[in-house]
Amino acid sequence: MQRAAPAISALQWLTFVMVVLGSMADVSTNVSAPERLQADFPWLNPDLPVGERAKALIEAMNDTEVMSQLVTNFGTAAVAIPRLAVPSYDWRTNALHSVVDNGVATIFPQAIGLAATWSRDLLHQTANAIAVEQRAKYNLNKGSDGSVKMDYGLNVWGPNINIFRDPRFGRGQETYGEDPHLTGQLAIAFITGLQHLPDSKKYPALAATAKHFDGYTLDKSPPRLSFDPTVDIWDLRQTYFPAFQAAIQEAEVASIMCSYNGLDGYPMCASPLLQRILRDEWGFPGFIVSDSDAIDFFIGYHDFSTNSTTAAASAINAGVDLNSGGAYYHLPDALASHYISNATIRRAATRLFEARIKLGMFDPNGSVPFDVYDERNISSDKHQTLNLQVEEEALVLMENKDHFLPLNISHYKGKTIAVIGPSANDTLDLAGNYYGCNYGAEVSLLPNCTFYNALQGMRLYAEKHDVKIEYAQGCELESDNVTGFEEALHIATNAELVVMVLGLNVCLGRAATSFQNCESEGHDRESIMLPGVQSEFAEAVFKLKKPTITVLINGGPLAVPSAKENANALIEAWYGGQQTGKAIANLIFGNFSPSGRLPYTIPASDNDLPDILDMSLTNGPGRGYRYLVPTPLYEFGHGLSYTSFKYDDVIANPIAIPSNAANTTIELSMLLTNTGKMAGKEVVQVYAVRDNRNLTDRPSVPFKQLIGFFKTSLLQPAGRQIVEFNADVAVLKLCDANGNHDLVPGRYTVYIGPHAPIVATNGTTFKEDPNADLQTVGFEIQAPKKD
Repeated sequence: MQRAAPAISALQWLTFVMVVLGSMADVSTNVSAPERLQADFPWLNPDLPVGERAKALIEAMNDTEVMSQLVTNFGTAAVAIPRLAVPSYDWRTNALHSVVDNGVATIFPQAIGLAATWSRDLLHQTANAIAVEQRAKYNLNKGSDGSVKMDYGLNVWGPNINIFRDPRFGRGQETYGEDPHLTGQLAIAFITGLQHLPDSKKYPALAATAKHFDGYTLDKSPPRLSFDPTVDIWDLRQTYFPAFQAAIQEAEVASIMCSYNGLDGYPMCASPLLQRILRDEWGFPGFIVSDSDAIDFFIGYHDFSTNSTTAAASAINAGVDLNSGGAYYHLPDALASHYISNATIRRAATRLFEARIKLGMFDPNGSVPFDVYDERNISSDKHQTLNLQVEEEALVLMENKDHFLPLNISHYKGKTIAVIGPSANDTLDLAGNYYGCNYGAEVSLLPNCTFYNALQGMRLYAEKHDVKIEYAQGCELESDNVTGFEEALHIATNAELVVMVLGLNVCLGRAATSFQNCESEGHDRESIMLPGVQSEFAEAVFKLKKPTITVLINGGPLAVPSAKENANALIEAWYGGQQTGKAIANLIFGNFSPSGRLPYTIPASDNDLPDILDMSLTNGPGRGYRYLVPTPLYEFGHGLSYTSFKYDDVIANPIAIPSNAANTTIELSMLLTNTGKMAGKEVVQVYAVRDNRNLTDRPSVPFKQLIGFFKTSLLQPAGRQIVEFNADVAVLKLCDANGNHDLVPGRYTVYIGPHAPIVATNGTTFKEDPNADLQTVGFEIQAPKKD
């Protein structure tokens, strides 16, 4: 989604609205009193089935009124129909890792940080908190006539479940990483958290929108808005589709957003895949919304349509029910020209009103349990406590040489710790993109939203223990200016400990320069290395030979080989939201044991990256842990702990299934013992490695594939826990060139443990078994079972 000028003139819009209002001029009904209207207006009767209510409402509308409900356009809502007690409603509301653009909010870690928790439970709780806050915003800002403005609605555009295909992808920070199974499972947790609160079983809290279907993994401009690649069917089936299928069939997501890009000659919002895959194959009953102005981009960018009328017709005939943008203002012309049918527009409107009715928008005031939410539920102490926990569990301890961390704060009493680097005192970027604590497109944070950056978090902790913090920026995030090196190096030289905070930025309010390497919507990075002179700054700090902790603030993968080699400890902190600095300090000084794991692979350098326009997962050096041939700097699933866990009594059942089995679940059980000195949580990871990858009819067999994971509860030292969970062999389905996507008979080794198995991808030989700490189970997919 991008905020842009409406794609229709004010005169055109005024004409359209006047036509609608003209059809209502004979009636003056008070929309704010639906209780008195149930007898005449059955859609206001909460005792009737949702489908019956929506059907009655659409039948009561004329064609012009129906079409007026299918468009929302940058602050211009679907118009009110007073004669039918239908208030105006603006569908443009986002929710990614907080409520967005509507004032004070709890800003959780950016989505990629949420993914690093590898915790379904935490994503569900986070989404619950966002749902509560958005419901409160809706209650506080709904008009007396029931009207709803932009950013205050009950349908929300999120989560973003695209695959983080290329490490330079500007919106990769919004995703749950590179793996389709991890993405799908976390999407289920987040979507169900947005849509369901314990306060009500009848009413959904919000209507979530999984975006962007599909293949949207590029923000390089150009060709972002005209990108129309040919994507192999096996990549669609094995990588790009699975998370959306999980969102529909397991999470029952209310809405799907079609993306800007095209696939195989069709813009996605006109693609036959909307009907063939979403509706026919996966049985999606909800509504489809276009990304903002995506239908307008059929003209010019995609050269798919010659004018707005044919663009609108193509989209609604393909199954796009709601247009975010201006194209659907031309639906009356399309209907008059017989490009679309009366049945098509009414089908779209029915889906939209079913969603609004389910949410309780047409029920009597006070009848929805969520109606009591108010400002007390926004950025509450409860939500901020959860926020801190989420960021703590999102932090990934990448390096910890000789068990350097955790530190004993008493050792530094009366001494100085240097906190240096361009991201140390950076607050705005901690919000990531699509953030709250602002209004609209403001590039700022409201002063009554408290943030703790790395410097503030360290100072807050140090002040309590008589430790002095000295700060210097050293260099800017993106600049060739080295004049700040001297001050920072001087402070570091005289300090007992150095905390160096490096990173990226999300392009907010920054003018483009020749050094620009920020990440955001509309902007991919050109490199996975540190931008500007940060690498030179880091190397200068490491030459001091001072004890140094390096902290990274970023969304997409950063390859920092000097930190891997020289830092005593390396921490990935993400765009961690409001509690980032507190969480960093708590980790450094041992208030908890880290349990975050990388949701993506970090390649060793730019040399290991394919062309960013190449959608293939296997071409060149390959993409992600499943297909990357060169040895990465850090593996997918990597993350260290302050404690250790022993796996015993691993049982997998069954150890063989036929390839046509209806049940593809493996039940796993193991005894986990905390053998370390700190309480901690373990992320149990389960991967399958096929013994024979050389299949002539299946061109995309991964080196390894995540098939299950489980994050434990807190386990005390010497504590033992029987861990039971399921892995899903369906993830191992392979696709041939004809689109047949199924399990292929063969033997697998299933690896179970704290990290992904290391497999030889480029002829590498190992002196020692890199998987000695992993448990293994043999598993077989057998020939189809005959009836």
